[in-house]
Amino acid sequence: MIRHAVLVAILVLGALWPWPVQAGQDGPAADSLQVRIAEREAELAKLKKQINVVEKQLDAQTERLGEDGLATAMALETVMAGAAGEAEKTLCISLTAALRPDALESCRAIIESKVLNIYEAARALGHSLGKEAVQSGRVVTVRGAFIGQDGALAMGDILRIGNNSAWYMSDGLIGPLQIQPDSEELTALHADFPDWVHEDVTCLINGKGSPVPIDFSDGLLFDAAVQSKGLLSKLDTGGILVWPILAVGIVGLILGMERIIVMMGIRMDSDGMLQVICRLIPKDIPAALGECEKHTDSPVCRMLHAGLSHPSAPREVLEDVFHDAILKELPRLERFLPTLSMLAAIAPLLGLLGTVTGMINTFGVITMFGNGDPRLMSGGISEALITTQLGLAVAIPLTLLHHFLERRRDSIVSDMEEKSVALTVALVKAREKTA
Repeated sequence: MIRHAVLVAILVLGALWPWPVQAGQDGPAADSLQVRIAEREAELAKLKKQINVVEKQLDAQTERLGEDGLATAMALETVMAGAAGEAEKTLCISLTAALRPDALESCRAIIESKVLNIYEAARALGHSLGKEAVQSGRVVTVRGAFIGQDGALAMGDILRIGNNSAWYMSDGLIGPLQIQPDSEELTALHADFPDWVHEDVTCLINGKGSPVPIDFSDGLLFDAAVQSKGLLSKLDTGGILVWPILAVGIVGLILGMERIIVMMGIRMDSDGMLQVICRLIPKDIPAALGECEKHTDSPVCRMLHAGLSHPSAPREVLEDVFHDAILKELPRLERFLPTLSMLAAIAPLLGLLGTVTGMINTFGVITMFGNGDPRLMSGGISEALITTQLGLAVAIPLTLLHHFLERRRDSIVSDMEEKSVALTVALVKAREKTA
């Protein structure tokens, strides 16, 4: 047993003892690592040799130039860096450069000081600008990529007209393109142009000569087309008070149309009917009443019917009867007219309230951010102007409609008063003849 225990202890100690490992005993992984280390050391040595060669060339050129030449070279580098910066600004917003990925390489190499020979860099920059000048005078159609209206990368035919305008045609869609200075990519605009513009662009893309609109405003024309909003977008800009103004306009329009239908349906040719009734009064009063009952939809006939119901009454009583009949007809004729007048007065007041609210928002923005950027104030001013415009646009038609309905009511009431006087005279004369 002791012998077995000693043997087990020896085996455990042999397994745990840190025996020395010789190189090359770890297998293929260690060999591969040694090979890669050797390759990296060789590359490092090669780069060091190249650095030494460049440093020697730089020292030789510095000695050859001398102090004056070195100062001239440094001044030339400064001038070239400024020229490259200006060229970069020009090429970043150039439609021709957007279709040439290498257009900005020479500029940025000079700006980032990645050139060893400033003269070769100047020659490359001049070549790039010369190509830009040549391409800006051509009309070309290429197959290229652009950012679609949905924000995703799209492919299509790109028509470039000089350096002024660019159009795309992809999957049946046609529209203008504009370069984004921050990303230097062509982006499709959400602009709305007439159909004839799309037809002309299609003809030119397909190789058929056709006049196409050219934007000489550096994108301002396309920006105006993009910023042009539809009716709903304009209403949204006006703020929450737009909807009460619209509700006032809709209610006023409904009430006005109902009054127009009722008022225009009232007969105004009551002269012939009065002559018939006056001829029947001395002979047959019931027949005259029956004639009035045939036209019960007319307020004049209803008023005449009330007077004929008292043929033997004195003149003063007849006048009171007619006056009472006219007063009974007035509520029907004036129905909704006060409401229409009130709505016409409320609409501009709501517009004025929107104006005040918008200006308050504008001054709040000015207080927080100052007045350096007019775009920060455009939201409040737009809300103010839109609500004012909408309030007046609702109030003016409602005022005109109310005035028209009032004149129609006055005409009907005047006709009723005239016929009541004439019928009173006819009844008094008929009674005197029978007496």
